[in-house]
Amino acid sequence: MTEHNGVDQGIDDIKAARNAMRLNEFRGFLEDLIDDPAPLGLVPDGSTLEIRRVLIHGQRLRLTAYRPMDSDAAWSARVTSQLGTETPGSELGTSTETTQQHPDEWRMSDVGDIIATGLTHQAAFDALAEKLRESSFLAKLGAPETLHR
Repeated sequence: MTEHNGVDQGIDDIKAARNAMRLNEFRGFLEDLIDDPAPLGLVPDGSTLEIRRVLIHGQRLRLTAYRPMDSDAAWSARVTSQLGTETPGSELGTSTETTQQHPDEWRMSDVGDIIATGLTHQAAFDALAEKLRESSFLAKLGAPETLHR
């Protein structure tokens, strides 16, 4: 169990690590919005959000799933930022080339309009990842893909 100032917080270390990872994802999402607030305009006000990072065809992307609050509507997911490219032999989280260095390789407009839906946020992420794998833009870059939860 995780303790803070000697007080048992009632969560195990695995859940604490998962919560820390989710907080880092949201922090990254918010940092992206400071640089470019446009993706926020694509999400309905008051929506519940979930964030995931994916690696598809060598492109590290941040996906955002959202559903209007107090709604039974399906979750929608879309790409909200590009986090860099993976080069052969590099690992996720290591320093890699960025879009600013190679703007010809990436434009948000190439995949920013791709939206997928699902009954759960995970189903929406999975459907979006499948669409992105099939995307001619990303496929031409030809690298393996993974989903990071």
